[in-house]
Amino acid sequence: MMMDYILDELLATEIPRDKICFEVTETAAVTSLTDAMEVIAELKERGFKFALHDFGTGLSSYAYLKKMPVDYLKIDGASIKGIAEYFENETIQQKLIDIGVDHMQGFHIEKPMPLDNLLTVGSLVSGASG
Repeated sequence: MMMDYILDELLATEIPRDKICFEVTETAAVTSLTDAMEVIAELKERGFKFALHDFGTGLSSYAYLKKMPVDYLKIDGASIKGIAEYFENETIQQKLIDIGVDHMQGFHIEKPMPLDNLLTVGSLVSGASG
């Protein structure tokens, strides 16, 4: 079973579980709501985090939100178009802060890079913090 494999691999690492956040798209979660809720609940019990990705793209987004035990919402760019579509600069960052967004992802923070580069940057950052 895929869940057993995921758990075996994740539980074998030394990475703190609360530092791992799984993303599930709203469409995938809603398509199989019961299954998605079971998987999320099982992994959250073990300390992992969850984000609902592309929130706002579905027709019933807010109705499903109360049922989904996720830690974060990743708001789809179409939902905030005209305010902060791609989060590429400080002005957009400030607008997001002003409307209550407390976690952000975008080119203003870092442009995409190969995983090898990210691991090097990550080890430098984690080494510097303690």
